[in-house]
Amino acid sequence: MKMPQVRFSILTMLGLIAIASIGMAYWQQRIAWESAQKKFVEIIVEGKDQQPSLEQIETVDRLIRHYPVLSQREGTVVWAARYGSADLVQKMLTAGADPESRGTDAPLIAVSRGRGDFELSPLHFAVLNGKTDVCEVLLEAGADVNSKTGIGETPLRYAITTGKPATVRLLLDYGADLNQPVLSFRHTVEWQTRLIRQSPIPEKEREEIIQMLEQRLAEIELRPLKESSP
Repeated sequence: MKMPQVRFSILTMLGLIAIASIGMAYWQQRIAWESAQKKFVEIIVEGKDQQPSLEQIETVDRLIRHYPVLSQREGTVVWAARYGSADLVQKMLTAGADPESRGTDAPLIAVSRGRGDFELSPLHFAVLNGKTDVCEVLLEAGADVNSKTGIGETPLRYAITTGKPATVRLLLDYGADLNQPVLSFRHTVEWQTRLIRQSPIPEKEREEIIQMLEQRLAEIELRPLKESSP
């Protein structure tokens, strides 16, 4: 008994090929996505307290371009503010990342700085690492200029104690409060001036910051008089 011959029309064969191609493309995309997530987590999460190589930073940049949704993962903007460029931070924020997401400082780093820092915002990390351009990107995206760490440290406090005049000026221009309470008790700009005079910051930067703080304080004190004058 002869088996019936199965005949395929050209259209049927083209349809089967198309279905197979779609399935293969979907499978390849899924594998690529899973691989991208794994690599992203490896760099951002598992290596968050290690200085990344230039290659790793470029890898994150490339992954963000192909998969913008990765920007919304917890700790992503903190990592970028700490190690990346202003351009990378901007890409993440544009993709929907939260400029107020939080991260923790590595214990060894905290000890070396003489502080028990934790719950730092991207802005805190950018200030600590002297990335004024990153600070500006974050502030433009709505980051809180007066945000506090878990122990009450503000970005302005970090900028002052690390001796970054450009960053201090930027924060003040965006409304940083000179009289924000620090470390859970009241410290005014006068206290911060005394503190910076005792710091190991180079004299030029130290005097520039002190002059800036005193000038801004004078403007604040004179403002009510100007507003009430005819």
